[in-house]
Amino acid sequence: MEPTSPSLEPPPWTPPTSSTGDSPCLSPQIPSSCSSEIRKRLQSSLVLVGEIGGNDYNFALFWNRNVSEVEKLIPSVVQTIIDATKEVLDMGAGRVIVPGNFPIGCLPSYLTAMASPEQSAYDSAGCLKDLNLFAAKHNAQLQRAVAGLRASYPDAAIAYADYFNSFLSLLKGAPALGFDEDSTHKACCGAGGKYNYDERRACGVEGAAVCADPSAYVSWDGIHMTQAAYKAMSRLIYHGRYLQPQILSFPEKNGQT
Repeated sequence: MEPTSPSLEPPPWTPPTSSTGDSPCLSPQIPSSCSSEIRKRLQSSLVLVGEIGGNDYNFALFWNRNVSEVEKLIPSVVQTIIDATKEVLDMGAGRVIVPGNFPIGCLPSYLTAMASPEQSAYDSAGCLKDLNLFAAKHNAQLQRAVAGLRASYPDAAIAYADYFNSFLSLLKGAPALGFDEDSTHKACCGAGGKYNYDERRACGVEGAAVCADPSAYVSWDGIHMTQAAYKAMSRLIYHGRYLQPQILSFPEKNGQT
């Protein structure tokens, strides 16, 4: 789930231009005549449900809402994720992956915005305990809901992607994976500070600078991961123990996914 700062207003939404030609079945307004084509496409596809609800949490937390108060949002966020998953399953999807939340207490944006003078607020990995506990509660509720989906859709392969523990595994094994051990909580692109993140001078704004080697960093801008980190985490998920159950059989060739 991708944290965003509430002080930054998003640009007006513009419908994307399709790169699939003029197929009406891929337009935002799908005609009923396309149902068989969509079903056929989905039956042969792997569907990754988007990271729903992240900004609901982020806006609340960045606006200084108490974590216990934000926890009240979890049931509705989880239900929205399940409803979206049901929609693609009802449309014919046969393989669906539902991702959990990241350990947001390890992200430079949160580590900066919610820094604590108390060492006890941090775990052994240098992450904020309360925020990671919040993310874990979201994930626990989501996993129970995904289990219910499997019972309702026995013919579909539905897996939970454990973003939380795969990310922690990436942090723990950062040096072996090619990341700079001293920069795992720092943004590659930023404007200084302990975690190289400043909401007022975010990446892309005058005053922010990019590190020399983004592939050595886990975080790109304090919010999003670098391409190298996404690649490492995807391998942990698709070839490791962080996809529950393991519904994929992607081969690795020369260390590549």
